[in-house]
Amino acid sequence: MTQQLTEKSDVYSFGVVMLELLTGRRPIERGKYVVREVKMALDRAKHLYNFGELLDSSIGLDTTLKGLDKFVDVALKCVLENGSDRPTMGEWGLPSFKGRATMSENRILGMSLA
Repeated sequence: MTQQLTEKSDVYSFGVVMLELLTGRRPIERGKYVVREVKMALDRAKHLYNFGELLDSSIGLDTTLKGLDKFVDVALKCVLENGSDRPTMGEWGLPSFKGRATMSENRILGMSLA
């Protein structure tokens, strides 16, 4: 880590916020880092939807939300250790999600992408 603020450090922060939305957890909670917890759960499960124990129950994922896999993929790319491996906001930021979620899914996630 360079300890310098750059566009790529902003991308990392954006990824952390995305993981916070998914898990309902703070970036650091009870000494555990949300980024590490999600990565470990996915490494164990080897399948995206097997990390349900980390998902925020208030999202109400009784069924698969369209675009959830894309959301998680973007979040994980944003929090890659090496800044040069992270996407730019233009490549993977919110514009890539525009029009991909239904109105009810937007309400569930508590966001407006219009």
